[in-house]
Amino acid sequence: MAPAPPPDSSDTPRPAGLALLPRWLGLGTRSYLAGRPAEVPAVPPPRPVELTQLRDGQPQLTLQLLGQVEALGQTTVRAQTAGVVTRIAVQPGDRVQTGTLLATLDAADQQVTLAEAEARLAQAQSELKAAQAQEQAAADQWVRTQQLVAEGALSERALVEARAAQDSARSERLRAAALLAEAEAGPRREEIDSQRAQVRAAQATVNQARLALSRTRMLATMAGRIQTRVVSVGDLVERGDPVFTLVSANALEAYLEVPETAAGRLQPQTSVSLTARSLPNWQGRGILVGILPAAEPSSRQQQVRVVILDPPPQLLSGMAIQGEIRQAMPAGRGLQVERDARTRRGKQWLI
Repeated sequence: MAPAPPPDSSDTPRPAGLALLPRWLGLGTRSYLAGRPAEVPAVPPPRPVELTQLRDGQPQLTLQLLGQVEALGQTTVRAQTAGVVTRIAVQPGDRVQTGTLLATLDAADQQVTLAEAEARLAQAQSELKAAQAQEQAAADQWVRTQQLVAEGALSERALVEARAAQDSARSERLRAAALLAEAEAGPRREEIDSQRAQVRAAQATVNQARLALSRTRMLATMAGRIQTRVVSVGDLVERGDPVFTLVSANALEAYLEVPETAAGRLQPQTSVSLTARSLPNWQGRGILVGILPAAEPSSRQQQVRVVILDPPPQLLSGMAIQGEIRQAMPAGRGLQVERDARTRRGKQWLI
């Protein structure tokens, strides 16, 4: 007897819920997908386009230049006499005018020298006045003696003695006058510089002492701004020692770098527009006055010198500055535009 075949799985009865499960899953998936919005491919945002109206005219080239501000005038204030610094009246960055007090030196030695010279001058003047008075007294005595001799009151010998006294007084007066004239003439400059000559005149000594006293007050020799200060209160300075560095604040120039390929097209007296990052609200103008005849080997740049017209007080030496020069485009050269600014329609390119 043959064994019975195994029952077919397809003939095995299934529960009703399990039979409907695949259908429910399929319907749910389709419903979920139908409810989702269709994905739209990402589109890049439009690029901003700047429009302008084209006009007939001469094309221009614009050169953008960078450089540095320099002071047109600079001086070193030096001590003109020796002394100890007793006061500093200005500091770096201060603006000064011609004649502004910068510093003072101890003037005790100069005041003593001046007092001695004035005393010697007064003595010389007193001696001259005494000689003049003595001469006048002798002259008066001579006149009186002549009258007495004429009247017979005195002998002829007395007249001779009076005349001799008058001549002696006149000689003394002339000697004093000569000494005073020699003193007022003063010593020669070579004698003062070599410190070998002695002071011959009281007046010359007084003038020299007054000059030395005035030089203890150090004054600005031009209008500008204090750049550096070398000494402090209490320092001993000798004649010729540097004390301050003063730069002009109203006369400034700019040294700008320009490509060597463009330097040959620049001409003196060309107008230059100027700006500075440190002064965002300032727009100035300058005049190109020279082109330095040398190029930097590494950058192939040349420098041009531009005088800044009416610089503002805030513009200082050493600041960075930008320049712009506009030039007419040479004949035969074309205009360059960005690639993205062009579009092709048919056989034509449009901008």
